[in-house]
Amino acid sequence: MSLSLSILLIACTAPGKESVIVDDSATGNTDDSGNTDDTGKTGDSGKTGDSGKTDDSGKTDDSSQTDDSGDTDPVEPLTITGTYSDEYGSVHEISPASWVIDGTSQFQISAYSNTDRVIIAQNSAGNTYNPNLWSRFDWTFDAENSLHYCQSAYDAADEATALATPAADAADLMTGCSGFPWTKLTPRLDIAGEWIDDIGRMHLIAEDSWMIDDQLHTVIQSNSSARWIIAQNGPDNAVDPGLYSRFDWGYQTDELYFCQSTSSAATEGDAIGVQPPNINNLTTGCAGSPWLRLTAPLSISGAWDDGLGTVHTIDAVLWSMSYNGAPPEEFEISFVEENGMFLVAQNSGANSYYAGMWSRFD
Repeated sequence: MSLSLSILLIACTAPGKESVIVDDSATGNTDDSGNTDDTGKTGDSGKTGDSGKTDDSGKTDDSSQTDDSGDTDPVEPLTITGTYSDEYGSVHEISPASWVIDGTSQFQISAYSNTDRVIIAQNSAGNTYNPNLWSRFDWTFDAENSLHYCQSAYDAADEATALATPAADAADLMTGCSGFPWTKLTPRLDIAGEWIDDIGRMHLIAEDSWMIDDQLHTVIQSNSSARWIIAQNGPDNAVDPGLYSRFDWGYQTDELYFCQSTSSAATEGDAIGVQPPNINNLTTGCAGSPWLRLTAPLSISGAWDDGLGTVHTIDAVLWSMSYNGAPPEEFEISFVEENGMFLVAQNSGANSYYAGMWSRFD
């Protein structure tokens, strides 16, 4: 196929293998001999690919593609590879091989160009809309370096038609995507979701905010690989309103912990410059204080009446039982197995029965 862009073609080979070829046929150049390979395409060297066939010189080409000097052309990585959330709540997983939306809509990438910021992909056969047809994705960045994309073609008959679709207007993010706004993509945090910490506070973490109960922290910048977030405290927060916080997180024995390294930085830069906490010291490694564990809420969290006069109050860290208004018996949850529908907890030292011992709830 002759492309009008300098682009990477990803050709399917044997299962689990991928052959990446730089197509420069748009230049109209032939090789030194004018010979073509078995496919009929003319390359810079006339050598064949992984088939093991030889060119006129008798040399075997075992590289992806070489120029006249024998150097291997570099494979250009797709620069927007990653996992993102869009402003409508969908999750996008982008790799050099595919663009997947919410795990169900899949697009198998056949060509891309970082220079022209375009991806050409075939819609998967299992897609609800336009299966087996072709899409074109354009991307751009705004003044704040935020990523935006436009699916400028979604029902093209073939790859060439998708490629020939006019590029979306990157100068107009409000209507430049076929009359509609471009869609903003925000790198997804691996801790996005709902959590409860060791002292019973609810955390709602998203790409743009970290809520602790009703206290808002608006995310200014984040680094998922380094595991930190800089956020500005809400103006109505009870603690340090309007100042800046730094949140760090990490894992120990497969459990998630976080540290609010500071809540009182005067500027965003001051928050970034705070001494990073030590995840290897859960007791005092958070600016002299303990790291706090974050646990996903139990599916049975809530207040329940067992019909026998006892009210059960359950959250991610505590199971409390109060009989007819008496002081509650409390059980501190240490292990949960949602799929097996059981948990293990230590009986509170103040309990009337079996204080300090252990319980299992199914």
